[in-house]
Amino acid sequence: MDFTQREKDILKYVVKGYKNAEIAEVLGVSSHTVKAYVTRILKKTGLSSRSALGAYANDSKILCVHKKRILIDLDGVLNNYDGKYKENIIPSVKTGAKKFLNELYKKYELKLFTTRSTYFAQKWLNENNLGKYFAGVTNTKEPCFLIIDDRCIKFEGSYSGTLKNIAEFNVWWKQ
Repeated sequence: MDFTQREKDILKYVVKGYKNAEIAEVLGVSSHTVKAYVTRILKKTGLSSRSALGAYANDSKILCVHKKRILIDLDGVLNNYDGKYKENIIPSVKTGAKKFLNELYKKYELKLFTTRSTYFAQKWLNENNLGKYFAGVTNTKEPCFLIIDDRCIKFEGSYSGTLKNIAEFNVWWKQ
């Protein structure tokens, strides 16, 4: 059975136990739209309840993700961060971020990494129509293929070289 990417996105949250309004907020769509998708998914599967979708999704492996995960830092990568941290104010989206995320999303599972409140970060993603690209928001560095961050040193096998890079390091937005 074929499902569109949006149907898979909706199904992922239904299986996790999200209500329509919660799915709508995460994906940046209306509750009515989510309800229509859930109805369509139930019709396609021949199931009559949301709870039955969990077992169906696991048995049929339609939500099986084989993409490598990338953690993307919020401040300094996706927004116009200037080093002046304000807890409940997240700077505007950096030019080109949406196009960048769209390209990554085609091949990788994306998770947003932030030291901010995950609630405010998810809200910011949704307000900027970026929520659909992310499998979630975390404030811990989870196992992943790679991390995109504005404050990183790449280890290239040499401790002395790494010490030199650390001593010379400066974030891009301070240069």
